[in-house]
Amino acid sequence: MRMWDRDGAFIEPRPASVCSAEVAAVALAATSTGMTIIGGIQQANAQQAAGQVALQNAQMRNQLAQQQAPQERAAALQEEAGGKRQAPGPPRQAQITASKAKAIMAASGASVDDNIVAGILGEGDYAAGVANWNASARATNLRNKASLDSWAGSTGLDMGNYENQVAGARAQNTIISTIGKATLDFATKYGGQLFDTGSKYSLADDKLRTANDADLAGYGASLS
Repeated sequence: MRMWDRDGAFIEPRPASVCSAEVAAVALAATSTGMTIIGGIQQANAQQAAGQVALQNAQMRNQLAQQQAPQERAAALQEEAGGKRQAPGPPRQAQITASKAKAIMAASGASVDDNIVAGILGEGDYAAGVANWNASARATNLRNKASLDSWAGSTGLDMGNYENQVAGARAQNTIISTIGKATLDFATKYGGQLFDTGSKYSLADDKLRTANDADLAGYGASLS
C-alpha cells in the first residue's frame, strides 16, 4: 500500500525488521523515561513528607510548651505565696527567743541587754527577708522559663511552617525538573525517529505514475 505526504511525495516504507528494532528501542527508552519520572515523583513525595514531619514535630513541641507555660506561671505564684507564709515565722521565733533572753537576764539580777535583744530580733527579720527573696527569685525564674518556653514553641512552629513550605517548593521543583529533563532527553534522542516517516522522492520521478496519469487524462478527454 502506497502513501504520500502533503507535498505529494511518495513515502517509501521501511523494512519491517528495521521498524521493529526502532519501535523496540523507542519503547525501551520510553519505559526508562517513565521510570525516571516515577523516581522523581517518589523523591518529591519524600521531600514533602519530610517537611510535613518537621511541621508536625514543631506543632507538638509548641503545644507542649504552651501547656507548660501556664503551669510554670502558676508555680511562680505558689512560690511567692509560700514565701509570704514562711516570712513571719522567723520574726515570731526571734521574739520568743528575745523574751526568754530577757527573762533569763532579769532572773539573774542583771539588767536587760538591749543589744542582745535587738540582735535576736534582727536575725529574725533577716531570716524573713531571705525567705521572701528566695521565693521571689524562684518565682521570677519560673516566669522567665514560662516566657522562654512559650517563645521557643511559637518560634519553632514558625520554623516548622517555613521548613514545610521550603520542602513543598523543593518537591515541586524536583517534579518539574525531573519531568522536563526526562522528556527533553527522550525527545532529543528519539523525537526524530518518531516523526521520521522514511525517505521521499518526487512525484515527477515516478514514471509509472506519470504514465498512468497521462492515460487517465487522455481517456477523460475522449469522453468529453
